[in-house]
Amino acid sequence: MGFRQGAVEEVGLRAAMQQTNPEFWQGKRILLTGHTGFKGSW
Repeated sequence: MGFRQGAVEEVGLRAAMQQTNPEFWQGKRILLTGHTGFKGSW
């Protein structure tokens, strides 16, 4: 079984990254979650 990138994987990500201002996030805390909740909860 191989690994490949999904057909539409970058569509939303590319648009979001073009609109992201890194200075907005500087010095702020963030919380990363996944589709099942907090990272590492399973």
